Amino acid sequence: MIARFFIPLVFLFSASLDATSISTNLLNDQLKRNYSFVERSLNESEMQIGNSAGKILFKNDEVIIQVLTPFEENYRINKETIEIHDVFLDQKQTIEIDQINNFFLDLLIEGVDEDSETYSVRIIQDSTIKI
Repeated sequence: MIARFFIPLVFLFSASLDATSISTNLLNDQLKRNYSFVERSLNESEMQIGNSAGKILFKNDEVIIQVLTPFEENYRINKETIEIHDVFLDQKQTIEIDQINNFFLDLLIEGVDEDSETYSVRIIQDSTIKI
């Protein structure tokens, strides 16, 4: 089926802050917006840096990740499953969320929780939160 079940995503977002300080509520609101992303990774066999680009969309209780380049893939994530669709090969795979231990996925699905037992949240400056 699909050789890899999830690509790591790194994205940056910026928000114009109306308040003078940041809070986890504001951070969670900003995380639930739609984003474009570019992920850069090292292809160790060819020693070249490759780029993937796409969109992260929030619809109802789902996160939809559309990888547009270099290969078109769609990920539909909800609280129970990740559906992976390799558009080029027209293959689909579904994975149970509880089989994956991924901090980034947890933040996308659940948001940032100040009382989490698995990570800590610290407000470092008025505009910086460390997770």
